[in-house]
Amino acid sequence: MSAYGAITRAKQSDALPPLRLPAPSSDDPVTSHPPPPLIVYHLTLTTASPDLVTLLWKEFSDEVERGTTYPQEGPITREAFESYFFAGDVFVALSLLDGDALKGITPPITEVKGDRNWEECILGFYYVSLGL
Repeated sequence: MSAYGAITRAKQSDALPPLRLPAPSSDDPVTSHPPPPLIVYHLTLTTASPDLVTLLWKEFSDEVERGTTYPQEGPITREAFESYFFAGDVFVALSLLDGDALKGITPPITEVKGDRNWEECILGFYYVSLGL
């Protein structure tokens, strides 16, 4: 359970368009494998696939269990996670394969995932809650 109690979304905003970011320049001699180009998707519970939500919940639950970053109390159920995490704006960053970086269109998130599993292509995920 959230230390903040039940959280409800005040207003559902329209999803922002996906944002493509090129691979950073690789001038760092320590990095042998430069980061890939990436794309960030703004998701809701209705636009995120159930298997992606499951992964996000698992990762979040593991982080809560470590007890070093989030003010949740005890284990968090999937229902509580969805209510808490998706009360804000959720952003998921995926690595682009080389061919994807050259396309002029923005593919759906499932196309960027392709045959990879979510763990292979997700670089990070975030939620932003403005409390409005």
